[in-house]
Amino acid sequence: MNYNETISFLYGLQNHGIKLGLKRISKILDALGNPQYQFRSIHIAGTNGKGSTAAACDAILRSHGFSTGLFTSPHLVSFTERIRINCNEIEEPDVIRIADHIRKNIKELSEEHGDPTFFEFVTAMAFFHFAEKNIEWAVVETGMGGRLDATNILMPAASVITPISFDHQIFLGDTIEKIAAEKTGIIKENVPVVSGIQKKEVSFLLTKTAHEKKTRIFFCGSDFSPKNLNIGHSASSFDYLDPEFSAEGIQLNLAGAFQAQNISVAIKTVSLCLGKNAINPDKARSAISKLKWPGRIETISDNPPFILDAAHNPEAAETLAEYLKTSHGSRKIILILGMMADKDITQILKPLLPLSSRTIFTKPLTERAASSHQLNSAAMDQGYTNTCTTDNIKDAIDLAYRISAELSVNGEPAPLIVATGSFYTIGEIKAALGAERILHDLTEKL
Repeated sequence: MNYNETISFLYGLQNHGIKLGLKRISKILDALGNPQYQFRSIHIAGTNGKGSTAAACDAILRSHGFSTGLFTSPHLVSFTERIRINCNEIEEPDVIRIADHIRKNIKELSEEHGDPTFFEFVTAMAFFHFAEKNIEWAVVETGMGGRLDATNILMPAASVITPISFDHQIFLGDTIEKIAAEKTGIIKENVPVVSGIQKKEVSFLLTKTAHEKKTRIFFCGSDFSPKNLNIGHSASSFDYLDPEFSAEGIQLNLAGAFQAQNISVAIKTVSLCLGKNAINPDKARSAISKLKWPGRIETISDNPPFILDAAHNPEAAETLAEYLKTSHGSRKIILILGMMADKDITQILKPLLPLSSRTIFTKPLTERAASSHQLNSAAMDQGYTNTCTTDNIKDAIDLAYRISAELSVNGEPAPLIVATGSFYTIGEIKAALGAERILHDLTEKL
């Protein structure tokens, strides 16, 4: 198979749906020689902040001379973003070769236990690639939940739980306690746990689970903290304070106060993995100052100002809204919104619509997406009528530019264009504005 055929095969596995559980991934990895045992790992679950935290862990480890693998999802533009070695995306020939190798080695297994899901197969690809490249550390983000997620086959050196809120309720449960119980399923006996700032009921459950698993848990905000935050439009600085390790004047090129919390979680996690006094503050500062993570309050243009943020659940939307109020004050905002029909549309819109001078609803290229008219109807139900609809992402961008020009008269500064609501929406915008997209990568993402 060539690359496009391989990608088609991989996405064809999505026809088997989402099947949570560890039995099949265990057998797949066993057929491949259990590559997950050939490197140490950090395992990350949570609702928001997983990707940024994972990228920071990876960067700090690399700054200390370790070879690393990074496995995250979803991708924004190309499938190759999901699997990285020392920050470099997996190459297309490796995608072809590894997928073919796995497919041949699990043929009998598939006949007996059914075909693997997309995420199971890609998880196996990542672990096989990491072992093949002899990495020392893998930083692995769960796809969904934790307890029954394919990545939970790992026995990590540390487990991380980023802030937990409502998302994927159809699979994880309809209460915050049920969702948290699934996420905390990655906690293992005698493996330390690092947590972001959590709701009270989540903190209670995490503490209880850690006690049952006979392990220690460290909470951001109490056991370690980012202090003295200086927040800018596209960058910030803070001091990391910890009884065992501190670093002042950390420069962060990721916007939003919440990123200081994510980076602090990463610093604490790596310090636990490497041991007391093992982190060099200068190396950590340097790694964090260079860190980039696309699609999370990412500025892609200054004229007109244009921000992308893949806020796809209510808490993430609230975080984005708070950033816009804090960092951009009274500047007019043009919203481009496209999201999935299975999301809590009303609650995602609630904090964002009051900030918008004009809202453009659109529809990314996926069957899961809500129609622009469905989104517009939800906005009207909340009393907002200064809206319009487009049938596709390109038209939404063109319309946003036209509205920006109309509002930039008589010396008025150009409005801030903010695109949000889904990874699909952000990925398509990046592709429309010049990022290379590989054939079929507009299909489903987990």
